[in-house]
Amino acid sequence: MVSSRGFGDGASPVRETLQAWAICVIPQAILTVLLLLSSQFGPLFGGVLGLFAPAPVIHAYLRGGRRAGWATLGLVFFVLVGLTGLSVGLKFLLLVAPLIVLISEGIRIRASVERVVLISLGPAVILAATALLLHWRGSGGALVELFRVETSVVLEGTARPGGDEGAELVARLLWRSLPAITFLNFLWVSLVNYMVIRWFWIRRGWQALFPAQDFSRWGMPERAVWPLIVFAASLLLPWEATFWVGWNGFILLLFGYFLQGIAVLHHFFNQRGVMVPIRVPVYLVSLLMPYFLAAAGFFDLWMDFRKIRVPSADQAYGGEER
Repeated sequence: MVSSRGFGDGASPVRETLQAWAICVIPQAILTVLLLLSSQFGPLFGGVLGLFAPAPVIHAYLRGGRRAGWATLGLVFFVLVGLTGLSVGLKFLLLVAPLIVLISEGIRIRASVERVVLISLGPAVILAATALLLHWRGSGGALVELFRVETSVVLEGTARPGGDEGAELVARLLWRSLPAITFLNFLWVSLVNYMVIRWFWIRRGWQALFPAQDFSRWGMPERAVWPLIVFAASLLLPWEATFWVGWNGFILLLFGYFLQGIAVLHHFFNQRGVMVPIRVPVYLVSLLMPYFLAAAGFFDLWMDFRKIRVPSADQAYGGEER
């Protein structure tokens, strides 16, 4: 691996510094900028490509060390500002950069995937929650503007007068779901990039930073079913505040069971030796039926489809091999 000593260390040779930049910083920064700017290829294709934008910088951070990671982040920021303006650069600096740093640091200390993903969400979720609160209060200014891409469709739909009753009902429901949607957006980005980096490094024999985990055995904590029931029951109450809290909590827990459903599907694929060319289309089709996978994950609590149930405490079972 390339050492990070060449970044900012006067005792290191200039040649080593230039080599480190050429290997760790510049290519990863260019790839990240291209992925971030991929929206010009269309919202769907660009959205899929943009999902992987943090991965190159995380790779630079792990391979070259902290100095290489920070240098790559700085280079990406200045290039974005030069190409697209200050607002896009600030959005990257405030939302994506903290996520990259926390994922990289979590991997460096060999934390489990659950800890890495959840810790990495902290700064972005706090900023998003603050922006949404300020928007609801009719203020926020520049901070709200940072989240314009994530919220504009919903906000425009709720602000547009007229329209049929069904469209208005959907718009109101989406409005109430904004906190959960925002959280899940960041969670999905963090999880996907962690898995990409883990796959890439393990394929090249650099698995020392990643704890041995069998994701086909992953599951939600058993006690999570009780908050799910409470959140579902709160939807029947006549108060707006309880519906708002219950609805968003219900969505978040359903996403957890959706991931457990994917783990169940992955387990059966591994058990039957299904080849990757067959797995990928099935996974893609399954993503179009999230409630089916969430139901499979939920009923796995009782049916134990994978036959892996062991006495469990308060944590997710089966994720990390011991």
